[in-house]
Amino acid sequence: MIWTITPNPAIDVTYRIPELRHGETHRVNEVQVNPGGKGINVARVLTQLGEEAGVSGLVGGATGTQLRELLAERAPTLIQDWVPAHVPTRTSIAVVDDRDATVFNEAGAPPRPEVWQELRGWMRRRIQPGDVVTICGSLPGDTPGDTYADLARTARELGAHTIVDTSGPALLAAAPYADLIKPNEAELLVATGAPTLAEALAQLHIPGAVALSRGADGMELHLDGQTWRGCAPEVIAGNPTGAGDAAVAAWAQFLAHGSSDWAEGLRSAIATSAAAVARPTAGEIDPDLRGDLLARIQIS
Repeated sequence: MIWTITPNPAIDVTYRIPELRHGETHRVNEVQVNPGGKGINVARVLTQLGEEAGVSGLVGGATGTQLRELLAERAPTLIQDWVPAHVPTRTSIAVVDDRDATVFNEAGAPPRPEVWQELRGWMRRRIQPGDVVTICGSLPGDTPGDTYADLARTARELGAHTIVDTSGPALLAAAPYADLIKPNEAELLVATGAPTLAEALAQLHIPGAVALSRGADGMELHLDGQTWRGCAPEVIAGNPTGAGDAAVAAWAQFLAHGSSDWAEGLRSAIATSAAAVARPTAGEIDPDLRGDLLARIQIS
């Protein structure tokens, strides 16, 4: 079983207009509302890869109810088992015009400390040895910085394979308990404060792998002093928003199947990530494109 934990999910609202003009009133004719959050995107991709997946994390209020309903509609095979946050789930708003996108992300209301205890209690009830757990995304505002480490440590103690995809101090704190972390290059440099990638990697205390996203340059995998590299054979045009989440889904599938061929795992992560770029909405992939790329991506 693969579980994704999203501590700070959101309702994603997208307004599409011809041109965003500061200080003016705009009439919006196209609105999209989607269940948002990195772990939710990961789980949706996993179902498209044919895996059984479940989502958990913290939801609350009317927006939390809306998120559950939207997710049941968009991904009916997903198992939903949320922990009550007792505060409203946040909303993120993207204004997209013909030039670019402007995004407003609410920080998320901080839940009471006992809610985190309830989430760890949920983990102890539901997670079994050999499961894969991904812990993804941001934390609600004013949440203690060691929260990610506590969640990753709990998953590891339960015998699960753990993937962490976050940023900043939370990434560094959780890294020692993860089988794999998936930062991008900028996130890793900022989190460590290191001037170079080599120094940043040296600062990490992680027993597992570092899957490093490098945008159009593909992805690197660092494990036990070895490095594998690969990228898509051509640039895929589209929406890169959910590309990293799709890569996490591929790595979760890799760990769930108990594979030891890390080069093949990297190939799958790159292909799945690129196949997500080709889709307009995060949490979706183009399966035909993924299959084509799997046959052509070179790993060195």
